[in-house]
Amino acid sequence: GGPEKTLQPIDLMLPGERIHLAPDSLDGLFHRTFHDTETLLGLQRFAWITLADHPVDTSWVDAIWRSWIVAHSHPDDSWAWHPYTVAERAINILDFAAVNGLPGDEQTTRNCLVQHATVIADRLEYWGDNNTSNHLANNGRGLYRIGLELDLPWAIDLGATILINEAERLFLDSGVLREGSSHYHLLYTQRYLDVWLAAHRHGRPERDALGEIARKALG
Repeated sequence: GGPEKTLQPIDLMLPGERIHLAPDSLDGLFHRTFHDTETLLGLQRFAWITLADHPVDTSWVDAIWRSWIVAHSHPDDSWAWHPYTVAERAINILDFAAVNGLPGDEQTTRNCLVQHATVIADRLEYWGDNNTSNHLANNGRGLYRIGLELDLPWAIDLGATILINEAERLFLDSGVLREGSSHYHLLYTQRYLDVWLAAHRHGRPERDALGEIARKALG
């Protein structure tokens, strides 16, 4: 019997849809199709952990994470391993782990998150100055957060370099997001605050540079 045997049914909040999930439907969770790609991405990114009205039962997080590893243990070209989604998923799992511990088997999960960092680094979303948009900065955020939590110096250094360099391209000198979207300005202000706080917690030398980026964006 797996961990799902003791679970009670749960509703997962996803962008555009609420999924009712029972223990006996867990095995097919990551084979579902959706009309809206954002719903699929929310599932793959474990966004339901942060979208829930109340903290999600930790046993469900453990069971769903184990199911994800079974379904997607090998990187491929699907949405599950798109670098933006990989970064979002890793950070949601790490934020959960900060309070509850890593879900699943600890060593398997650590190995999987290291694999997440490797996939991001191999698939950086740089498409030139005019076409890169904001995804590369999120790639850097994923690398940085994974590197800090799992003690991967190469991921820390690459992530910090991307984050600091991309800020010059993403933001005007005033701190306003260059693309002029208030939605993405709010999102990337939050993300630079996130990495600044992580740098502060770990006593990293780049925390001042990241903090200045976040301060200007807040202003």
